Amino acid sequence: MMSELTPELYVTNLNESLAFYCGLLGFEIEYERPEDSFAFLKLGAVSLMLEEPVGRTWITATLEPPFGRGVNFQIMVENVEKVYAKCLQSEAKILVPLEHRSY
Repeated sequence: MMSELTPELYVTNLNESLAFYCGLLGFEIEYERPEDSFAFLKLGAVSLMLEEPVGRTWITATLEPPFGRGVNFQIMVENVEKVYAKCLQSEAKILVPLEHRSY
């Protein structure tokens, strides 16, 4: 089942990104197109697309790392403390410590 909103994120290295999202965070590859450096991921009701910007793209300006500046995502998971602990144990860069906020 497709989520009602599925962001597609450009990445500099699809394999490294899959190691993070799938290996560390627990997403699963729903389908992929290796020839396009593309993968569609799922974690529960959350879906996410990752793509290296090669071939056909929607780039409207210079694409400079870090990608995704100015965007924030809320992703609902079963056990956020467990996911956060995995991130702390890895080499993932944590910009803001886990906190509870109401919006």
